[in-house]
Amino acid sequence: MKFTKIEIEGPRIIELNTLEDDRGFFARQFCVDEFEKEGLNPNILQINTSTCLKKGTLRGLHYQIEPYGEVKFLRCISGKIIDFLVDVRPNSSTYLKSFSIELTSENRLGMYIPVGFAHGYMSLTDNAEVIYSSSQKYIQGVERGIRWNDPSIKLDLPFNPCIVSSKDISHPNI
Repeated sequence: MKFTKIEIEGPRIIELNTLEDDRGFFARQFCVDEFEKEGLNPNILQINTSTCLKKGTLRGLHYQIEPYGEVKFLRCISGKIIDFLVDVRPNSSTYLKSFSIELTSENRLGMYIPVGFAHGYMSLTDNAEVIYSSSQKYIQGVERGIRWNDPSIKLDLPFNPCIVSSKDISHPNI
């Protein structure tokens, strides 16, 4: 795996090293040793998958408050999404700075999102599927959210979403 830092301290873009032959390819998607060597939290308590049936479906921005903060590691395994995160660590020099990246089944990139970041994504195709691991179980009552179109976070989306849950619409601005 190749780990690439972004301009915000903590998150990483993860690129798979593929071994290809006439059968297809093989790649290690996760390795405790490699995550620890990179200084990343390798703990996984839950693995989730979600689909977005229609292009323009937005999920997020979500996070859990301490002491239940969660690390997420995700990949798009079908279709295309724009994945985005926002630094919500109040003492961070990049507080409220956002980052987005296109994750596709073709580019096979993954995104590591540490504790202290609100996270979401929007489908760029119909039938996009995402698989993600989490270092924490979902705990009702400790999840928080930020409105995706809050002007203070300036998400870089290619177009406005057409499907957003009532829960995500009701999130407050930061």
